[in-house]
Amino acid sequence: MKLDLSKEVKSLNGDAMLEKINANAEPKAITYENIIVNAIMGVVDGEKISGEEKFKRYNLAKDIHDKPEEVELSLEDRVLIKERVNRFYSVLIYGRVCDFLEK
Repeated sequence: MKLDLSKEVKSLNGDAMLEKINANAEPKAITYENIIVNAIMGVVDGEKISGEEKFKRYNLAKDIHDKPEEVELSLEDRVLIKERVNRFYSVLIYGRVCDFLEK
């Protein structure tokens, strides 16, 4: 399944969700690429991940980052993404990602 992960994530009222990198930065729209790459690259304290799994996640994140407008995601990739987004993000973000991946 090919997806455009450069699309902005919308709030429940349809406005682009924004993030501010630091106090001096202008807010910018959050994209599905931002969320997914952060979620699959993140590690929770105490979480044990094999080197093989880390390398798999790294390659997926690199593929997404290199060409977010046209990403091919397998069913296995989508399951991993949903699991990781669930672990790191709020209900709204998780719901938006699930809706997006299931289109």
